[in-house]
Amino acid sequence: MTFEARERIVVRAAPEEILEFVADFRRYAEADRKITRVREAYRDGNKGSVRHGGQLRGFPGPMLTSYFQIDPGQSLTVRAEHPMLRLEGGVTCTPGDGDTLVEHWERFSFRGPLRWVADPLFRKWHREQLKDEMRRVKTIVESSVRAR
Repeated sequence: MTFEARERIVVRAAPEEILEFVADFRRYAEADRKITRVREAYRDGNKGSVRHGGQLRGFPGPMLTSYFQIDPGQSLTVRAEHPMLRLEGGVTCTPGDGDTLVEHWERFSFRGPLRWVADPLFRKWHREQLKDEMRRVKTIVESSVRAR
């Protein structure tokens, strides 16, 4: 089973600042509480990978290697494969007049018997969690922009 959540929020920052924050998984974990442990992070220009653990609704998840790609000033996409699940997500930035519309989506696809349990357990929680995550992104990014 697959479930997806999408959220949008306006952030008073440039798209590049937002995407750099998202690409730094150690910092992004402040906003995304699903990320619990970042073991390794590698970046080469606009591509990279991160070895990390996580949790969904308090349940610990497996260590994953997520691969990301940045389209400078526009978007970041991420994907991870594991025998238990597939994770895909992205952030798109549309500049405005002194701010940026940030659109974020995440899709989880569970495999095996877990897929029958995961959907009813996580679907509604995931949508609410993503709303909270985007509010934290806004607060963190805007406060770091003001601090400069």
